[in-house]
Amino acid sequence: MTDPVPSSEPRQEIPVTVGAVTELAGPGPAASAPPAAPARPPVEDPGATLGIIALVCAFLAPLAGAVLGILAMQQSRRAGIQNVPALVGLIVSAVSVVLTAVATILSVVVMVIWFVVMMAVMVNAPGVGM
Repeated sequence: MTDPVPSSEPRQEIPVTVGAVTELAGPGPAASAPPAAPARPPVEDPGATLGIIALVCAFLAPLAGAVLGILAMQQSRRAGIQNVPALVGLIVSAVSVVLTAVATILSVVVMVIWFVVMMAVMVNAPGVGM
């Protein structure tokens, strides 16, 4: 059978799927590829590097780690991205700051008690006068 309207386009066979079997239905118009959509670059987290730095600083300098963690989380929140390293760095920094404060307070209390005890011993020691 001849084509009623001659065409300069090449013909392709069109696949037809029936159940699990694909058959070729015969010649059809040439398929043209749709225009490719422009590739979008992946969304980059502006606070990712700062979050990693905050996590490292959380162990070395907790106050700096806390400040950097807050800054990284703000940058990531503006971009609509969750920044896990910044969150972990902020938590570790906060725990380190609290533990350091408690240890400092305990150290001062122990030194004051030690000083009071030593003064009491010196005052009450026989032969030692102040």
